[in-house]
Amino acid sequence: MKAISTPTKFKPENVMGKFYRNPSSDLGFAFNISLMRFLISVIATKTSPAHTDEEIKAIDDFNDKIEDAGQRIFACGMDAPDNAFVFDYRIGKSEVIPGPLHPTTEFVSGFWIIKVDDLETAKQLAAEGSAACNRKTELRPLHG
Repeated sequence: MKAISTPTKFKPENVMGKFYRNPSSDLGFAFNISLMRFLISVIATKTSPAHTDEEIKAIDDFNDKIEDAGQRIFACGMDAPDNAFVFDYRIGKSEVIPGPLHPTTEFVSGFWIIKVDDLETAKQLAAEGSAACNRKTELRPLHG
């Protein structure tokens, strides 16, 4: 495989799509200029109902689809932000604060990290993920 030189000046457009997690080992990075990585965050609220059996099946089917297509790098659900801790150990500090960083009515309840050929495919998968779990999703490019 031919190595790709890294840009001397950081610009997101120079980094996007040049690196992705190596799917064969998931340890370290491989070079590939044709794939881009994205984070699809699942957005919930404290009043979001538990997933129905149909939603759980739809989520499982969506996970199987993106896994079979080689697009899924990682996926998981997350506990409620009330169970979080914020650590601030910057110079001169040693604080552990129970609770979320930012109290809010909406929060990330799970996510997928995907690798795809282009933004349009990522948008389509974010829409499919939203439909599968019956929640809003947010799509963000990953760098590096």
